[in-house]
Amino acid sequence: MSRDYDPPSIESVEEALSFISADLAREEWVRVLMGVKSEFGDGAFSVCEDWSKKGSTFNKSNFKATWDNIDAAGSTTIKTVFKLAIDNGYEGKKLSDEERKSLALESQKRAKQREKEQATALAKKRKWHKVISKLATTLWNDYTIDIKSNQYLTQKKVSSHGLKAFRTSIVAVMHDNMTTEIIEQPEKIKAFFNNLPTVKEERAFSFLHIKRSELAIPLYDINKKLWQLQIINKTGTKLFLKHGRKSGCFFFIGKVSDSDVIATGEGYATCASVYAAMKWFCVIGFDAGNLNKVAQLFKEKYPDKKHIIINDNDCHENQSPENPKDNPGVFYGNQAANSVGGIAVTPQFEQMADVA
Repeated sequence: MSRDYDPPSIESVEEALSFISADLAREEWVRVLMGVKSEFGDGAFSVCEDWSKKGSTFNKSNFKATWDNIDAAGSTTIKTVFKLAIDNGYEGKKLSDEERKSLALESQKRAKQREKEQATALAKKRKWHKVISKLATTLWNDYTIDIKSNQYLTQKKVSSHGLKAFRTSIVAVMHDNMTTEIIEQPEKIKAFFNNLPTVKEERAFSFLHIKRSELAIPLYDINKKLWQLQIINKTGTKLFLKHGRKSGCFFFIGKVSDSDVIATGEGYATCASVYAAMKWFCVIGFDAGNLNKVAQLFKEKYPDKKHIIINDNDCHENQSPENPKDNPGVFYGNQAANSVGGIAVTPQFEQMADVA
């Protein structure tokens, strides 16, 4: 295949994937799925699943959930996949003019079909976002209480800055027909699990079991609308309401008017530690892939502030911080810093003052 990228076939994609390791960092793995789905839609499900199975951490349920959540109308295209394959030695089959013309016509037909599918999927996605926003708002307002600390915050040695904890155990249910319910009485929760189909495919709903005292962190957009909740349980596992919006959403610590610096990081504990040490206005983006979007929102709204990205250092011995697989926290943090003309730092708190 030339660097101009000949029109792809499902066979050429399958061959290209054979040159790409399935043991990518999660963000890069998702980008590959996004690129393939943007061209072939759900018709490429089995090809991508077979490729993903070669990864050491493959999980069938996780793959399907990830695939279903991918927006085929996203900005990542099939060219991303072929570039990655070419960088790893893929050359592709040399096509005749007739083959190239035939594949181009097929690609055009798929593009028209994708436009229809994407419009339908986008409308469904936006409707789900509104449904989950309403559910998250109800949970935040009616089922949580203000706290100064809890088990997770104590373990991380950070304070609560506007966080809450659930006052009672509940099950949040998201039905496939885009309705929701909250189950809260112990006997009703017990009945729910007693009647729960053991085979996930037999369920016409998804659910999240939230237990009393688990931490709740709201996710807002730049206009301060609440869209989603992050729940952190007693083991430190971080959970979100299914179908909810996360992209471009954040939580914040401090007042932007009190700081010349806007510091954006992934997790609450890291940002709370930075705030305690530096008193910078801190923004939590919740994952590495969201840092760039959130940082750009604040750069646009506050162009005169100094923008610092707080990297999560995921690198271990013999791993490269320049490789997204080895160190997604630093890789995507650096990308976000570059996009807003800011500085990326990996916190060692006694040295933080040097970058202010």
